[in-house]
Amino acid sequence: MPIPQDLADRLRNELIRQGQELDWLDLWPDVVRARVDVLSTLSAVDNEVAERHPGDSSGGWSICETLRHLHLSSIGVADIIHDLAAGQPVR
Repeated sequence: MPIPQDLADRLRNELIRQGQELDWLDLWPDVVRARVDVLSTLSAVDNEVAERHPGDSSGGWSICETLRHLHLSSIGVADIIHDLAAGQPVR
């Protein structure tokens, strides 16, 4: 379902404002550092542990499922930002 045009316009304007105020080259080390931290933490986790679900009945996700979700949502957020910046409809 597409988001309302007024919301898309407000989001686009906010992203443009932030893009004008924040320098990507200043932000990039923080983005990379966060990813390196996650990967470093996971380097001690073997596949068996990464695929294991929580032992309770919460229906929680395994580490692998959580990482898959983070990866796919990152792609989705990048797509939304791209479409908003281009003035295209966003779903």
